[in-house]
Amino acid sequence: MRRETRFTSVQPATWKRVYERDNKRCVLCGTAGTLQAAHFVPRSHGGLGREMNLVMLCADCHRRFDQSAEREEIRGELREYLQALYPDWNEADLKYRKDLDRC
Repeated sequence: MRRETRFTSVQPATWKRVYERDNKRCVLCGTAGTLQAAHFVPRSHGGLGREMNLVMLCADCHRRFDQSAEREEIRGELREYLQALYPDWNEADLKYRKDLDRC
């Protein structure tokens, strides 16, 4: 497994903590049921699989977040949500850097 993949993937324990943190519901529409851990900073851009970078979304909202013209508006909502949860939240800290390998 590539080092970057190890840092950007979501571990089961992390998924469970985010699921509980988000009250077992999609943070956008409130739907319960089958949810997906969505990266705020996408994995394709080095987004880490950390709680501060993840939100629970239903499949429809995840698709809207990833593939629609609403993406920037949704990112704004998710940014506000994460900043409210983590006062020291900083988007720049959510991206993989090679110096993480030395941790």
